[in-house]
Amino acid sequence: MSINYEFNDWKKFQSYLAKKIQSQIKAQSWTSNIWFNIVLWAGIGFILMFLFKKISYFHWPTALFSGGTLIVIFISYLFELKKLRKAFAPSVDGSFLGNHTFIISEKGIDSIGDGYNCTHSWKKINEISRENGLIMLFVDTTNAYIFPEHKLKNPDDFYTYIKECNKASERITGT
Repeated sequence: MSINYEFNDWKKFQSYLAKKIQSQIKAQSWTSNIWFNIVLWAGIGFILMFLFKKISYFHWPTALFSGGTLIVIFISYLFELKKLRKAFAPSVDGSFLGNHTFIISEKGIDSIGDGYNCTHSWKKINEISRENGLIMLFVDTTNAYIFPEHKLKNPDDFYTYIKECNKASERITGT
């Protein structure tokens, strides 16, 4: 099977990775717990209410300046994030964009492209995911074979076949 990867395919994969990594970070961080955040913000609210009760006036110019500064910092953060994503985009001369040929068998996956030839056995496939219009076979944390569903003749049959090959490999190797 031959697939011609385009920049849009990369954007879908990158979007999936960003969500996956964010959810893993949230799962590992106790500060992401909803109860921690409720208690924290309630505490901050009570402290501010106590301070404003003692202070009989509210200085609007200071509040507007502080709020404006925070908004500018947040907007600059969003622009930096966009530049960072753009820096990770595949180059025209790189190995991602272009035509790739995949040979999938019970032994594993062979991938052939411009200037490379790669083989992975099924035991090296860590995870099989199907999301965002992509079927992804991860060989590492952020490295995967990507199969855009709109470029496959029958994505459901392909996904079933890959799952079966992976399960058969697990039975043979005992993992």
